[in-house]
Amino acid sequence: MKGCLSFPILAVNDSRTKHMFDNRYGTGQSTLDGIIRATNMLLAGSTVVVAGYGWCGRGFAMRARGAGATVIVTEIDPVKVPEAEMDGFRVMPMMDAAKLGDLFCIVTGDFNVIRGEHFAAMKDGALVANPVTSTP
Repeated sequence: MKGCLSFPILAVNDSRTKHMFDNRYGTGQSTLDGIIRATNMLLAGSTVVVAGYGWCGRGFAMRARGAGATVIVTEIDPVKVPEAEMDGFRVMPMMDAAKLGDLFCIVTGDFNVIRGEHFAAMKDGALVANPVTSTP
């Protein structure tokens, strides 16, 4: 048969386990590890703002809390907001979080989450990480 594969394939990125395990645990840990290695920032005692509470955001927030940071989540999905709160995180709009954060990590896949007014409200020396894997 022309055009058919002679072996089965699996669309791994569409599997539930990809989101639940690789995105949540793997991406959460590797993103945090990359930020720490690049900045040498001590997370214990700092305030980390996680923009987005999808699978990657959940994992990143969990790892940041585990490293001793106070974690604030910003999220616009009305279902994910109470989920983040029930997981023990403070949830607030980015404008409020911008005044408090020491490290901001955007894990939404979007690069328009933090805008000029947010940067203007941030503390001097705040770090922003936007691990976007593609451009518009």
